[in-house]
Amino acid sequence: MTAIEIDGRALGPERPPFIVAEIGMNHNGDLQLGKEMIQSAAEAGADAVKFQSFQTDQFLSEAIKNREQYREYELSRQDHESLISEARHNNITFFSTPFDKVSVDLLDELDVPCFKIASADITNLPLIKDIAERQKPVLLSTGYSTMSEVATAVERIRDVGGAQLILLHCVSLYPTQPRELNLKVIRTLRRAFQIDIALSDHTQFSPVAPVAATALGASVIEKHFTTNNDLPGFDHEISENPDSFSEMVELVRTTFEALGTGWKQPLRDEIEKRDGARRSTFWRDSYPSEMTIKDDMLVYKRPGGGVPPIQVHELVGRDLSMAVEAGDRVDYGQIDWDS
Repeated sequence: MTAIEIDGRALGPERPPFIVAEIGMNHNGDLQLGKEMIQSAAEAGADAVKFQSFQTDQFLSEAIKNREQYREYELSRQDHESLISEARHNNITFFSTPFDKVSVDLLDELDVPCFKIASADITNLPLIKDIAERQKPVLLSTGYSTMSEVATAVERIRDVGGAQLILLHCVSLYPTQPRELNLKVIRTLRRAFQIDIALSDHTQFSPVAPVAATALGASVIEKHFTTNNDLPGFDHEISENPDSFSEMVELVRTTFEALGTGWKQPLRDEIEKRDGARRSTFWRDSYPSEMTIKDDMLVYKRPGGGVPPIQVHELVGRDLSMAVEAGDRVDYGQIDWDS
């Protein structure tokens, strides 16, 4: 897999998940609220905040009934610059999902470290091509889509040299029910495309999906974020608040830590306690010198440190070189090794 970095941070299943607070349009067109959300997301442990960038007239036709409502959520160039500055001040990465070429150009000029492509645009190949040609990491969300549609989008990105690609498994239902998650798709996508896979999660007030996705090797975890679930707007009701987001972050990072390296070996503290927990071989009764050792002459008791049960095959069938007493621990010096 191609190594991917976003804003100087290396991503991949061998590293802690990159946790994204999806603010989207939850700023409600209020720049100050957007800044407060960035600060709150940083305090809750997010690694990045993601917004949505669009020009309504480039994005929606007049057939969309609430088209004018979207216009209220547009962010100007100055707004973007102010939000980026706020993110830097809070030591958190800023990026956005562009929905039209004008917004792609703007974000590229502002030197965002990566682009997100929304699930709804996975078949919008002109937009995908335009974004991929910017030669920055791309996070492609796969909600609504079939495997063939994902494959077509991935091929288009690769055709223009966009090798830094992460696929986000996503179910575009708001909220998503746990039974609808199908998290095994994370493994399916990784096998199919040999690239890093992430999760864009729309379950509500539950860390189950992010924790499970982390265990499956997700490189990025994205969740909607708001400072107040009671605010008016599109996504506040289904977003995580600072408390639930912070809990999720802690559980995701604890889960990653618990996964370890995959290499089976005892810990240093285990080694120190091992002899006390394991068993040694003891004589069941007293036996005279030159007696041939049989299985029923041996018992296995704690502590370890003597002849372990795994090596008793070396003793059985040989003769004693001396008399032994019941309850004594077996010693190699008691055995006639020439017998």
